[in-house]
Amino acid sequence: MREFKSLFKSFKFTVLVLIFTSLCSFAKDNVITVAGSTTILPVSEKWAKVFKNKTGVTINVHGGGSTGGIKATRLGTADIGASSRELSEGEKKSLKEIVIGKDALAVIVNKSNQIESITIDDLRKIFAGGIKNWKELNGEDKPIQVVNRESGSGTRDLFVDAVMKAELADKTQKIIPMALTSIVNNANAEVKESVKLIPGSIGYVSVGFTDETVKILKINSVFPTDENILSGNYSLVRNLYYLVKDEGANNKQVSRFISYILSKEGQELILEEGFFPILSSTN
Repeated sequence: MREFKSLFKSFKFTVLVLIFTSLCSFAKDNVITVAGSTTILPVSEKWAKVFKNKTGVTINVHGGGSTGGIKATRLGTADIGASSRELSEGEKKSLKEIVIGKDALAVIVNKSNQIESITIDDLRKIFAGGIKNWKELNGEDKPIQVVNRESGSGTRDLFVDAVMKAELADKTQKIIPMALTSIVNNANAEVKESVKLIPGSIGYVSVGFTDETVKILKINSVFPTDENILSGNYSLVRNLYYLVKDEGANNKQVSRFISYILSKEGQELILEEGFFPILSSTN
């Protein structure tokens, strides 16, 4: 009898272990972690909410910047990385890029600023510290306060690539260093808030983060309208990416989530957030 009781207890313990293991496996299979670009964060949160309602799969969304998302995906602490910059050749060896939409950068100033348009050359000079007062651009006699993004930001990388590269006399290109006197913010929303509050300030954000509290400048006389962005007339345009490791691409729930994002419904949500879909049928 004692042997039977002992055997029964052992059996119960084994069953409980199997149930617990199964539940842990189920929980892991039904939770996806996305980390990275703060530009993509709002639409990732919206996709996550809708996808959970449809499937029951939980998507945990975190910021941290594009470079942070790339590192997290490579280390395996995130299932999906979100990046607003293209991967380097070295990063492409371990990660797969999936274009999930398009974005454009808007150069913004305080609403009190009289300037309407700026050239790429003058924009470069401002951020390099060569132009320090708006009167040098036929504006008010007011010091310029540059508001910049942190190193590792995909938004900053695009700005550097599109604006801070200068062609030298020998036709080679050189990246002009940015001045060290700028205010550095860690997210699009923070840059917008700084520019809104500081007269004489200038910064850059994703077009999807702009509103009536700041003023958008034309770049080389071109305003970032949907038409100008999609036609290529506006120059500060980039792809938005989700990133997975090779084994991540074979994860059933990750694949389902990405398939949803690339569907007509998923692309309509990115349009609602002020970005641009990669599917022409949603335009």
